[in-house]
Amino acid sequence: TQVAAFLDSRAPHDEARRLLRERCFGRKRGCGLIVSERVVNCPLELSSPLCQSIFDEIEWATEDEPTQERRQEFELTDFLLLSRVYFTKQDHAEEAGGSGSKGKAKAKGKKRRTGDGGKGGGGALGEIVYVRPEDEHLHRESDWSFTFQAGNKAESSPGLVQHRMVMGIKKEGVRRARA
Repeated sequence: TQVAAFLDSRAPHDEARRLLRERCFGRKRGCGLIVSERVVNCPLELSSPLCQSIFDEIEWATEDEPTQERRQEFELTDFLLLSRVYFTKQDHAEEAGGSGSKGKAKAKGKKRRTGDGGKGGGGALGEIVYVRPEDEHLHRESDWSFTFQAGNKAESSPGLVQHRMVMGIKKEGVRRARA
């Protein structure tokens, strides 16, 4: 598919490409694609319930769909999440774990120190700034992740560089992130 080819071309290293192929796109069933983009001015009070409801709907569909075939389509064991994040610009390059991290680094507030996985060019990157609070929790529970610079190289504010984050997370990780 086009999504698979696009993400494969943006993966910063062979291990990320292997994970995408084996855990997501190389399977007939079991992996759900979640694109995390919602209305920018959505009240914060609604963001958590919206995130909760998408995963609730997927779970309920395994019981509520009219046919066994349709119910099986929602029996997902893994999720591939695509989200928007920003990186702070740094004056000097830092070796801080890279964007191919397992998502297990300690996070403080809304930021986490990381690199750019060899993609994106244009200056050293510092900390991740999450646009949506739920993305930080999902990233923390992800099995693997990587980032790449947004194609338009847009900056919404001085000192921030827009990226896309790709996260692989198991169903159990989603449950922990939602708790």
